[in-house]
Amino acid sequence: MFAVSPPLDPHKATLAIDSGLPFYRHYFLGKWKRSLERKQALFPGKYDFGDMLRSGTCMELTERIMRYYTEFPTYRDYFRQYTLRDDFFRGLSVPVTVFISEDDPVIPREDFDALSEHENLRVIRTRYGGHCGFMDFFPLRCWCNEVIAESIKKKEDAAR
Repeated sequence: MFAVSPPLDPHKATLAIDSGLPFYRHYFLGKWKRSLERKQALFPGKYDFGDMLRSGTCMELTERIMRYYTEFPTYRDYFRQYTLRDDFFRGLSVPVTVFISEDDPVIPREDFDALSEHENLRVIRTRYGGHCGFMDFFPLRCWCNEVIAESIKKKEDAAR
């Protein structure tokens, strides 16, 4: 399994999106709102996100949407449910490779610094790359895709 720039703490990531470069907030908020509009169109009797769609930040939208998910009394309880800590990775039964960048404005590298080594966890760190920007420009390519493809090919070859 592979993960590119995954948030370990969604609360921190949401705050970073909202307080960071406006590009990230606009991108994530726009994508989320489009998915809610689609959900509302597909299930008009069940969902009415009208007021929520006027939210100006991801945190505001998160707080407003909580009424649809009553098993979580607060947005903090919701985020805690999805926060990954060191003990989560100890239980991995398959190898997982994670790509992170130390200059990621959305995912704090400190969250990954707090992880201890685990048999099935490999974290590939780069100094630069931003959020999901694992690019080489000459020639233009996304090098993490090549690492993933190589790993899959090795596993397939070993299985033959």
